[in-house]
Amino acid sequence: MGCCQGRSQKPLQSINAPTKKEEPDTIDKAYFSSISSNFQTAAHNYYRNNFRVTSVDSRKVNEELEEFYNARASVDINKLAKLLSSETVFTLDEGVLLHPWAENPRTIGALTAMQIGIFASDNDILKDSKFNEGMLSSRVLELLLNFAASLERYKFEASILTLSYLSKNNPDIAEALIKRNALPIFIRHMRDGKEGLRSTAALCCRNLYVGRQNMQKLFVREGGCSLLVHLLKSDDSSTVFETILNILDLILDNEDTIQLDIKRHLEECHIVKHLQTIIEKSDKYDQNTISEAIKLKNSFE
Repeated sequence: MGCCQGRSQKPLQSINAPTKKEEPDTIDKAYFSSISSNFQTAAHNYYRNNFRVTSVDSRKVNEELEEFYNARASVDINKLAKLLSSETVFTLDEGVLLHPWAENPRTIGALTAMQIGIFASDNDILKDSKFNEGMLSSRVLELLLNFAASLERYKFEASILTLSYLSKNNPDIAEALIKRNALPIFIRHMRDGKEGLRSTAALCCRNLYVGRQNMQKLFVREGGCSLLVHLLKSDDSSTVFETILNILDLILDNEDTIQLDIKRHLEECHIVKHLQTIIEKSDKYDQNTISEAIKLKNSFE
């Protein structure tokens, strides 16, 4: 899944393809790549979709784990929503690592949050209307945002990761998150020291602001521009690729017209300099990333 979700799958066009001549401030989004990067399939995907937890001499832990496994087997959203509130501590089997950068969960509630993310990363489950209806009718989103606002890393990492999947191509969930004032929470995590979390929080922001001018303006007012541009400094080509497309979705309104005020904010964050650096480092970034950097830089000229 790339951050270009929602774009039609069209072949990569020439780097020198022009923007629309008759409307110099309008961009044809087909000019930009719709090729998915490895953002959710490698760097941010789960190592393990199925796992067990060591039984302990605690009746409460074992009972809640049994509830968890039953809810997981049946994809029972109401039961999972109930378990999200659990602060019962447990230990994963030795050597089990669920995700490349997110901390392993330490409570049944955090384990449940991560399991919902695993479900949401499965396209077949995500397309199930019952799953989405359950997300909207239960307290899942509210509780996940509570996790996102937590000061405990294992909680907020599980939450941001899960919400990045849930809000992907899902306007109903995106609107529900907007109503709960989620954007400032996501922007806060774009300031984190861990790049994986920063880029995932940026994707959460993108899923809320794409095609919504009021959210694009809020993202800018909350300081999101400089944080997004900062991700262009990443050594990871997939992260830079995703960031370029996130920037494109920020600068364009729902008619694919460049918003000059947002363009100015990005210029003040020295975006052109960062894009030029990417273009010059052909040995560091793959060709798709460099091609997108060239195209985005052209839109600032």
